[in-house]
Amino acid sequence: MESLHQAHVVGVGIDLSFDELVGACVDESRQVVCRRVLANDEPGCQAMADWILSFGPCYVAFEATNSCHRLLSQVLELRGVPYRELNPRMSRDLAKGLGILHKTDKADAAVLAQADLLLRPEPSVPRSQAHLELRDVSRQIQNLTEAAADIKKRLKT
Repeated sequence: MESLHQAHVVGVGIDLSFDELVGACVDESRQVVCRRVLANDEPGCQAMADWILSFGPCYVAFEATNSCHRLLSQVLELRGVPYRELNPRMSRDLAKGLGILHKTDKADAAVLAQADLLLRPEPSVPRSQAHLELRDVSRQIQNLTEAAADIKKRLKT
């Protein structure tokens, strides 16, 4: 028999950092009904996928931030869990619109779960390894270009 929380979970939001995954589940009324904090590593991502799968079909959302989300994306994809990678600015703007002005991991996870329910974005399409590597190289080139411009500016003054 399912628990009360499992029967009503319709959305899961996950706030990611380099160290941890903070998950929040919401019901049909967008109220947080359960939370979970796990390490952002292979066992933690697998445990997060198990936790999400225990609720049955539901929406899953998290912010696409740097490389923090890559391992979770890979694990969810392999486990067959549809997910949405949201733009961090979009979720922050939604939080402000919902009147959530404090920025904590728990609040961010709850906003992400609600964002998925309110916005209903299409599931994210997993990117190829080549795409991810090219994006990393592009970001490194951009950082080096900016650093070179800063050095030139300092040398002129």
